[in-house]
Amino acid sequence: MASNAGFVWHRRMLLGVSETDQQDLADSTSIWFGIADTWLDIYRKRHFAVIDPMVRMALQEDRIIEWGEAFDRYRHDAQEFIDLSRKYGLYSGYAIGRSSHQIAHTASVSSVTFDPHVVTVAQLALMKIIFPHLNDVLTRPGFLRRPALTRQQLRVLEWADKKKTHVQTAHIMGISERTVRFHFNNIYNKYGVNDKAGAIAKAKMYGQLH
Repeated sequence: MASNAGFVWHRRMLLGVSETDQQDLADSTSIWFGIADTWLDIYRKRHFAVIDPMVRMALQEDRIIEWGEAFDRYRHDAQEFIDLSRKYGLYSGYAIGRSSHQIAHTASVSSVTFDPHVVTVAQLALMKIIFPHLNDVLTRPGFLRRPALTRQQLRVLEWADKKKTHVQTAHIMGISERTVRFHFNNIYNKYGVNDKAGAIAKAKMYGQLH
């Protein structure tokens, strides 16, 4: 397959996004390209994101990880995964992760595999330059599951963004101040934030508030 950079190789790209600070990648949002459906089914059903050496190492170290390094480090408790990965031709590649997004507080890992006999040294060098930026792009809100807010919750957020107080918002919407606070508490829980500023930032990040 040909990538946008002009490389020709068999490749895997995995994005695992956890929506908590705990990096619960077993229940993550994943985006895959160029991988056999049978491997994807095995990976998801057996929650391999939890033991995947590339995922584990990429979330611990702030650099591009070579698959071979990760296989060697976690061989003692991930041998089954490694053997199956090799069976499907997935044995060489790079991975990079972010343990916690600055705003979304999500964990993400992007991983790409290729045939080392096909790519050139120059292509690999270019991939190392591009790959961190690719992971940053894939962690943008458009790729993440966003919490569902009710119409009333969105309305109180809209007024908060316009610098209205709880009292003013209650008057405008024709509801009690207690109800406004109730809506905000639910919003904070859904977004995992503690205040209006954090809620507004999250809403704008998710495209729910303009």
